[in-house]
Amino acid sequence: MMRKKWTVLLLLFLFLSLTGGKPVHASSVTYRNQAELFVFVPNSTDLFENFKGLMPGDVRTQEIFLRNDSSQFVDFYLKINPVKEEDEALLRQMTLVISEEGEEIFRESLDQQGSFENYVKIKELLPESEFSWDLSLEVSEEMGNEFMGKEAEVEWVIMIEEIEDEDVDPLPLPEEPEEPEEEEELPKTGEQRENYLLYGGGLLAIGILVLFLDRKRKGASN
Repeated sequence: MMRKKWTVLLLLFLFLSLTGGKPVHASSVTYRNQAELFVFVPNSTDLFENFKGLMPGDVRTQEIFLRNDSSQFVDFYLKINPVKEEDEALLRQMTLVISEEGEEIFRESLDQQGSFENYVKIKELLPESEFSWDLSLEVSEEMGNEFMGKEAEVEWVIMIEEIEDEDVDPLPLPEEPEEPEEEEELPKTGEQRENYLLYGGGLLAIGILVLFLDRKRKGASN
């Protein structure tokens, strides 16, 4: 079994402003194949369009689809890179929640990597299949005005591992059953010779009895 890996860097680019951002319904990362690799919707590696123009107390949501359009099985892995030191104060004011099918799998302030400090396998996708994550970004109500107009960036690295089945040797044909060997004639034993003797002796006794009876009858007739 062969495994080939590719990575793509996704940017969670945030900025705070006094006006709200334009809502975006969903974004996606699609793995096509080894030649085309990835397709992004919208056409950018910044898939978190709803997390722009944030204000204190905001709760923003975003749905992200991860798709496998190839003909191979694909494993998706995620790693979150450490944030820049100058961004920590701002990112500490925000909490990111990731849910899959209603189950919460990640809840951390954005300056933390959580369980994604190293690559973590998040899903194995069959050919022509997908799954989605619901993201919720909660901005602290206590965030001060000193953060207005500030920007920060979080880097997500998605690794794709494509699994290719190697050529499998055909199963060996079942062996033909061997023809049974002819049973060799067993050597005659003493027991068999005794049986023949008894059988021959019996015939001899019958012959003598018949001869004796015949002679007796002839004698009586005389």
